[in-house]
Amino acid sequence: MAKAKPKHDYSLNYRIRNHFGNWGEWIGKGFGEWIGLDQIQNQIKMLTRSHSRDIEIEFIKDGKLLDYNGKVTGKTIIYERT
Repeated sequence: MAKAKPKHDYSLNYRIRNHFGNWGEWIGKGFGEWIGLDQIQNQIKMLTRSHSRDIEIEFIKDGKLLDYNGKVTGKTIIYERT
């Protein structure tokens, strides 16, 4: 009997801007079965709190880029530190 493939409805990746202003490599934060928007928003909050530099977040659900509120934008989320 073949094992069922795990279902990955969403993924969350991020990268940090270095002191020269260049973006670093993408780092995978999480992926898995969709539980709800609250789960993703909590992960995004943790990411933004744990980094003091600009951060770019790639939130993908069902193959589409979404914003913090779960709306399809086709863009990444960028948090700039001032």
